[in-house]
Formats: sequence, C-alpha cells, structure tokens
Amino acid sequence: MPQINSLLDSQNVKNPLVSEISQTLQGPKEPRDKFVFIGVLVLGILFVFSGLVYALSSFGYWRGKEPVSATTSTIGLVSKSKEAGNITGNNLGDTPSWINGSYTTKEEEAIWKNRRPLGIMINNHTEARPQSCLYNADIVYEAVAEGGITRFLAVYQTKDCEKVGPVRSARVYYEDWNAEYNGIYAHWGAAYQDKNNPSVTFPEADAYLKVNELNMPDLDQMWLGDLAYWRLDRPGKAPEHTGYTSTKRLWDAYTIKYPENDWRIVQPFDSWKFKDDAESSKRPQKGALEFDFWETTPGYNVKWEYDSATNDYKRYQGGEMVKDADTGKEIRAKNVIVQFQKESSVGDKKNHLMYQTLGTGEAQIFRDGQKITAVWSKQSPRSRTKYYDSAGNPVEFARGQMWVEIVPSGNTVSYQTN
Repeated sequence: MPQINSLLDSQNVKNPLVSEISQTLQGPKEPRDKFVFIGVLVLGILFVFSGLVYALSSFGYWRGKEPVSATTSTIGLVSKSKEAGNITGNNLGDTPSWINGSYTTKEEEAIWKNRRPLGIMINNHTEARPQSCLYNADIVYEAVAEGGITRFLAVYQTKDCEKVGPVRSARVYYEDWNAEYNGIYAHWGAAYQDKNNPSVTFPEADAYLKVNELNMPDLDQMWLGDLAYWRLDRPGKAPEHTGYTSTKRLWDAYTIKYPENDWRIVQPFDSWKFKDDAESSKRPQKGALEFDFWETTPGYNVKWEYDSATNDYKRYQGGEMVKDADTGKEIRAKNVIVQFQKESSVGDKKNHLMYQTLGTGEAQIFRDGQKITAVWSKQSPRSRTKYYDSAGNPVEFARGQMWVEIVPSGNTVSYQTN
C-alpha cells in the first residue's frame, strides 16, 4: 500500500518576509535609525516564526521532529486501591479504570473518561527490543503474529506516552481483542490481500477487511504518515524495528480523521470485577510461572516472577528481565492471564495465523501470588472476554496493569510457589 505523505512539509515552507529582509540587509548602507528599525523587525519575525515551529512540533505536524525521551504526561495511573492509594485529600477520583480497576486523580479521571481506549500494535521481535512505554498501558495482549514471533496489543486510556513502539502491522485476531473496548486501533500497515496475487494473503487474514467489518476507528501509519508516526534512528536495526508514535499524536490524529460528533462518543464496554491487594500475611513469599509459545522459536519463552513485597509479577522473556528502553523501568503486572486458544494457519503463502477468539476455553490466572484455574468465554467480537473460576463465579482481579498471554491450546504452564 502506498505511503501517504505528511499533511504539511515544513522543510519546503519559505517565509517571504525573511527573504525580503535578507535582500534589504544586503542593499546599500542606510542611516543608523533605519538599521535599528530593521533589526527590531527581524527579531520580531524570528520570535513569531519560532513560536509557530514550536506549535506545529507540539501538534505532531513538523516534519522530522520526534520526542527526545519517553516521559509520562499528566495522565498518571495510580495502581493501588482506593483505600491504600497514594492520592491524598479530596483529589481522589470516584471512578476506577474501566480496564484495570485502578484509581486516578479527579483531574486525570476527567480526561480519560472522555476518550476512547487506544490499542497500539507493538513489535516484539528480538531485534526490536527493548520497547518504549509498555509500562503505561492499562492492559497488554501477547500472541504469536508469525513464525513463533510474538507481538503486543497495548491498550491505553488512563495514561499517555510521548514515545511508544516500535509500532508494527495489524493482524485480525488482535482486532477482536481491541473491539472489546470499542477502541481506536493504531498500527503500521497490515496483512492484506493483493488482488493481483490473492494466494499470498487469504481474505480471512486481511486485517483491513476485518477492521472495516468491525467499524473500528483505524489510525494506520500508511494513511496518516508523519502526522502521527516517525522513524527513530536505531543503528543496526531493520526498518520494521524503527517506527514509533505517541498517544497524544494518535488522539490528535483521531480528531482530524474522524471529526464527526458521533465518533467523539465514548462507547461503554463491560468492566471486570476488581479487588484490593491481598494482605501481606496472606501472600506467598515467592512464586513464578513459565511457558513457551512455540518451542521451535527461541527467545520468546516467558517467565513472570512474583514479588511479595509489591504484590506484582516481574516479566522476563528469552531469559532476560524486560525493561523500558528509555527509563529502565521494569515491566510488571498485577495480573497475568494465560489464555489457551486454538491456533491454526489459514493456508496462504505467508502462512498467516488465526486464533479462536470466540467461544470458550481454558485459562490460568495469576494474582496475589496465587494460581486460579479458570475458563474464558467470548460470545462476539465486541463482547468482553469473561473469566470464571472453578465454581463458576466471575474472577476478581487485583487493581493494576494486566497482561493477557494468548498461548496455543495444548501448551503447558510451569508454576512454582513456596
């Protein structure tokens, strides 16, 4: 699919006023007061021009500009319970996150309650690591995209990222998970069927067809270009490992691509049940779960190690602790859901995969250092996946970041605790 150029190309913009002044300064010598006037005029124009550059850069229009580092905006999630959180006084919001149950300040709550969740496809190839700003996602899904290589769908609503990525292409089953939140979908290209060579990608694997069927707001880099995405200089990395975006740029681009009021509406979705952290005395001292996606593809085996003091799980992949590329922050989760789904190939030349996103299946849920044997159920693309324990009751999750690991049916999870 052809690349659509930036809406603005500032590098080709010339200021006639600056050119005129330059010619004036090169002319015959003038009286001193005229030089003073011209000098003041030049400074004034430069001041206005600098302000314009800054404004365009902040909005994501200025070609070639990119964030210097990944820093969290004012949309900060407090991943502790309402009772035990570190928000003091009367500034605590009344509504927990609809995605992971955490509370925010009233100011933060007023912002995130009025914007749709934003799902971003994140590259997890071994050469693409480490990633930027996964720790700010409300929930992250991991599944095999191709050849045993996993990819993430990171969903953001309560937090922002100035730099998130590397961004990668869309696959149909991730769209089913994003549809649970009536979310916006951001990606860099997609699997799609070429009408001139239809055997390369079959229609059932065409992510553009799927996103249209779901009527999902689509923020594809192939259409938005520099409005919301940029390339980062990463020496030695292939181009597919260098694409980045920011949540602010994406939400700004969303208002431009979908200006109608109907798209502004935050559509409701079912929320899971949440609970406060288990008391320290009821937590195990240690624990760990480990599993593979494809044993034939090294570097993607996952380990989550329980930390009793913080009541969360530290992530390891390929034998290495996973940390943020820009801050060095460890990637941790309050809840880890291992969801077993049937994996199959559609049979096209690219061997695109499919997962059984609808129906029911087995799951294992890790929370508070404990393992819960569960079943999952999802009845339609837009319905939430529900999880039930062995007694048939909806599982209650700890408040905080969640990870859903989509593991092929028949795989096993190794779990150890004290």
